[in-house]
Amino acid sequence: MGDLLIYPAFVCVLSLPCTVGKHCCLQYYLVDGKQILKRKVISDRVLLDEYQIQKGLKFTVMEDVYAPGAVRHQRIKTGEREIPMVVLDILEQNATNHFIRNLSYEKMLKTSACSICLPGPNTRPIGGIDQILNLFCCYTFCHGNDGFNSMKPILRVKYTNEQGNIGNAGVPKVVWYINSYEKKKKILELATSLSQQQLATRQPPPSNVEMMRNDTRKNAEQDDVNLIEQNVSEYSPDEEKRRRSFHSTVEGMFCHKCGMEKMEPDQKFCSGCGVAFMYIGGE
Repeated sequence: MGDLLIYPAFVCVLSLPCTVGKHCCLQYYLVDGKQILKRKVISDRVLLDEYQIQKGLKFTVMEDVYAPGAVRHQRIKTGEREIPMVVLDILEQNATNHFIRNLSYEKMLKTSACSICLPGPNTRPIGGIDQILNLFCCYTFCHGNDGFNSMKPILRVKYTNEQGNIGNAGVPKVVWYINSYEKKKKILELATSLSQQQLATRQPPPSNVEMMRNDTRKNAEQDDVNLIEQNVSEYSPDEEKRRRSFHSTVEGMFCHKCGMEKMEPDQKFCSGCGVAFMYIGGE
């Protein structure tokens, strides 16, 4: 029976320094967190004025689009879509004790050299050493429940989308939405401008194109003129007269190559061998 009482007493003595240490940390988190929250509210008001975030402001949230049919950790991103939002109101809500203590705890994690040894900002046991320490001390009674109202205000932006869904977020988060969309928009405009410039450099100048078209047109017109002159010279009245006088003779009635008789007086090619008929004065 004595051994059963000795073990809990031994654990209690060993955990006493850790218990006192967590009490001190929770108290420091609460005091330091209130100072951080005070500075945060001031900076949030500055952001509200700088970005003119007020009731009726429209901004856009970029949401990732994934391929359907895949589990969450294996989803494939296929693009992004724009979700228009409208600010409904600027809220002043009271922060919880856990929110205030967590502000200081996150700062300590970034600045402390031995952050792994820091107790968490929760008064409720969340496992590990907190679970053991909670057996010997009630932190909620000393430092307040995590979800209780701390009576310290925090600014939140209430907004809605086209479907009527309502949400709220911190001022820095809304500013991040605005800056992300503007940055994305500038990148798309720059990419469009660069693609247009590349297409313009690949095409020949308009003056060169016009010159090429004019040269082609002139060459075609010259070819037409040459063909007309050739036809006129071949079928001039004198030439036609010589042709008819030759075809009226006996020699002109037969092919000079194969001897095939002409079918018509004006026939130009032999129906037997295909050679052009000869006449007086040339071929």
